[in-house]
Amino acid sequence: MVVAAQTWIDGTPGDALQLPDRAFAYGDGVFETMLLRDGQPVLASLHFDRLAIGLACLRMPEALPLARQHLDTVLDSLRAVKGYAALRLTVSRGTGPRGYAPPQVATPRVVISVSEMAYDPSVFPEPATLGETQVRWGKQPQLAGVKHLNRLEQVLAAADAMEAGVDEVLMLDQSGAPLSVSSGNLFLVAGKRLLTPILLDAGIAGTRRRLLLDHLASACGLQAAESRLQLHQLLAANEVFYCNALTGLRPVGGFRDRNWGLHPVTRRLHAAYGEWLQR
Repeated sequence: MVVAAQTWIDGTPGDALQLPDRAFAYGDGVFETMLLRDGQPVLASLHFDRLAIGLACLRMPEALPLARQHLDTVLDSLRAVKGYAALRLTVSRGTGPRGYAPPQVATPRVVISVSEMAYDPSVFPEPATLGETQVRWGKQPQLAGVKHLNRLEQVLAAADAMEAGVDEVLMLDQSGAPLSVSSGNLFLVAGKRLLTPILLDAGIAGTRRRLLLDHLASACGLQAAESRLQLHQLLAANEVFYCNALTGLRPVGGFRDRNWGLHPVTRRLHAAYGEWLQR
């Protein structure tokens, strides 16, 4: 059975959101994009860890049990679904009076959508073409790592990728250091080291990034570390790849004048990731 695109609002199927809503007005909320396997979320604990951090950052921790409750309701209806699907869980602060200040007593809304996957994340993907964008991450330490609803930097960067005819674009921070691609976390292979940009001022702390740092790297004999990377390190790397919840791990085939034809370490990491998909 293949899942059909569907949306639930506060646990009830629906396709219309009552206005006003602060998610629409101000981007006042957070979201998680989860990979479903046979109707169940992969690495759910990592997603809820990050969701808890994001909700605490936005001063609405009371929405966490509500998000769990509505997700359980949706998952109950997906028990017969087989294969992979994509699920997005959005938590909005809900309605409120006009103005930036949040209501003293909020009634959060949880919107969940599920759709088909166009590819199998367990299959090693074709190397991505990586281009450049003039869009840089804004510096905001208080929101660094959080997957909040304000994603305009990535929207513009993804538009640049489309116009350039490339799969992805490298996004830099305000100092010109590599930070991510538009839709995932960046990793470099340098010998036996696995390096990823540190997220002190901007960026999203991805669930696959955490899995790589905490488990997959050491399982593959690599020393993983967060670092303030520079462009020359990327160009000198043995391999480059990026990761996110739906794609998994995808190697980069080239950037500027540098090409990477073989991806042995990325393949080992992807194979180790595939084992986690089956858990």
